[in-house]
Amino acid sequence: MRHLLIIFILSIFESCTSTNHIQGSYNNVYFGIAGEKFTFFKEPNKFEYYSSTEGALKAYSSGTWKQDKRSIFLSGYDNKNINILNIKNNVKDYPNDNRDKIVVHYKVDPLDIFTKVDVIVNRTFQIRISDDTAFFVDNAVRTLLIKSYLAHQEDQLYRTSPLIDTLYSPEIKIADPDKHKLILLKVNVAQKDFYRVKLIDTLTVKNRRILLWHNKEFKKIKE
Repeated sequence: MRHLLIIFILSIFESCTSTNHIQGSYNNVYFGIAGEKFTFFKEPNKFEYYSSTEGALKAYSSGTWKQDKRSIFLSGYDNKNINILNIKNNVKDYPNDNRDKIVVHYKVDPLDIFTKVDVIVNRTFQIRISDDTAFFVDNAVRTLLIKSYLAHQEDQLYRTSPLIDTLYSPEIKIADPDKHKLILLKVNVAQKDFYRVKLIDTLTVKNRRILLWHNKEFKKIKE
């Protein structure tokens, strides 16, 4: 009887566990070959969601999360940001040359041969970027737009079809374009970004090891 009482008390304690303990990865695996996974980071409060089948990605989302007692609120991709290409830019005066110079960094995975990036200068001049590179532009750069997409040859097919064809950055307007510029671009893109899905939803904390979502249990992965 005493052991049963201890187990009962522990179960009550776990059911009341604060979501302050909710971090790391939780997955839901079925048939051993497919499943879904949430990963929660605390600082900053970011999350990632993956859905896969037979080792191939089906869907991906990312965003921020917050908790209120036993509820976890997800704020992932929506209609406004699902097609946005994440980039960082830094524009500097470049008085030592008579042309503008653009430097691009984007190749996170050197083995990724499918993800392509184009830089569109002044809404007309389009340049294909195949790797981290730098190049000069004869005409003064007034606007920049970056787009990314997946490309493959006929004998190189994806195991699952991408959900998004093309990602676009917000247009970058160059201040004082009459002065020559050094423009540094860092493009954060990977194949998972073409499998983005909208995800504004709520999870429920069952205990510190199990989360509930759409009547499915997600168990914490030991790290």
